[in-house]
Amino acid sequence: MNARYSRRVILKGGIAAGAAALATPTLLGRASMASAPLYVRTLGGAYEDAVREVVFKPFTEATGIAVEPVPATTSKLLAMHQSGSSEIDVIDIGGMEALQFIEGGALAPIDYGAWQEIDPSTLDDEARTEYHVGHTYYSAVLAYNTRIFNPEDAPKGWADFWNAEQFPGPRMLADIASGYIDLEQALLADGVAPAGVYPIDVKRALDVMARIRPHIRKFWDTGALSAQMLTDQEVVMGSIWNTRAQVAIDAGAPIAIVWNGGLLRMQSWSVAAASKKQEQAQRFIEFALAPERQAALAALIPNGPTNKKAYEFISEERASILPSNPVFAKQQIHQDIEWWSANRPAVAKEWSRWLLENR
Repeated sequence: MNARYSRRVILKGGIAAGAAALATPTLLGRASMASAPLYVRTLGGAYEDAVREVVFKPFTEATGIAVEPVPATTSKLLAMHQSGSSEIDVIDIGGMEALQFIEGGALAPIDYGAWQEIDPSTLDDEARTEYHVGHTYYSAVLAYNTRIFNPEDAPKGWADFWNAEQFPGPRMLADIASGYIDLEQALLADGVAPAGVYPIDVKRALDVMARIRPHIRKFWDTGALSAQMLTDQEVVMGSIWNTRAQVAIDAGAPIAIVWNGGLLRMQSWSVAAASKKQEQAQRFIEFALAPERQAALAALIPNGPTNKKAYEFISEERASILPSNPVFAKQQIHQDIEWWSANRPAVAKEWSRWLLENR
């Protein structure tokens, strides 16, 4: 593991983490420190709308510091950093991006020691890293059409997905253009224990995938396409992000999620190394990770919180659709971003070759 990416576990036993409220007294007391706006890299869509409502607005009300969302691609952010012209203070970042930014010296360490409202140990171990801190989970899961399979006879995991005789019908899997291909899922289907998935045996995984290839209708490249194919019964089951599946379910689509064998992925907050508002940026991140605030975000979007105490403020009904629900989390594995970062270029080449040989 890259030493600059290494996880550091912080214990602050004297802090009552559950005491943080949506407008915390300590933060309100610092309102006089209001300054120029914080510029925050955002991701757009319904996700950004939810973050604006439960994080940006309350933060401004509590501190007097305005938050200005800025959409920007990874390449643009890195170019801005390298040119010394970046005005971004806080970056909403994915795992693969984070490694690129860390290697480029573009992120400042998370100042866990300065936190006053949250005990860092209440966050999942996977969420606490030196240069970024996870704020939400989503998961690559198996899902199926409930008009084809009833719950009693439905697939229960990736081994069933690969069993086309018992569970017939066209399927879908992810293409590399979506970010990743389903190598981990293939190994799980082939009997590899979750603890043994990494490092991925790419040849074995592709050999396993070749066995199900005749039943794959399409390798999808966007989340929208995966949800549409499953909703329209173009496929009877397939890999899909839980967030896309849940939005379709909420809209009335006949889809059910199988959490067994899911692959947890994480979005994180990070502080731009070049930011001139380091204290405000660090304070924003702590504020955003309060358990009540994470619970409020989970009420608006089907992403799971990283603060374990957030589930104290989430109803059982809502928790039943969230990927970091402790019951579901035990059935899943955390994607190894470091492995993918080191191997993705080689995997992409192998994938292109494999597709030509397995049309």
